[in-house]
Amino acid sequence: MTATKTPPNVNEAAEQVAQSGERFVEAGKRAGNLYLDSYDKLVEGVTSFQQKLAEQSQNEAVKSVVATQVDMTRQLASAYTSAARELIA
Repeated sequence: MTATKTPPNVNEAAEQVAQSGERFVEAGKRAGNLYLDSYDKLVEGVTSFQQKLAEQSQNEAVKSVVATQVDMTRQLASAYTSAARELIA
């Protein structure tokens, strides 16, 4: 019985495909993290603006409602980005 030997070029091609897949995955992780960083900055910018507007109000109820909404938005965004970062890690 004769053993069939795989030609080296097939092995090299398979290795290149595997390396390309690894690079693709790493690029996806970097892109995902950049997106999440941008999302964090966006949420912080929007909520800071909302808070500044509310602080200018003379109505304490408005200040309180907006402060609560800002806090909840930040908490939800933080939970979302933390979960997403764990998935792409």
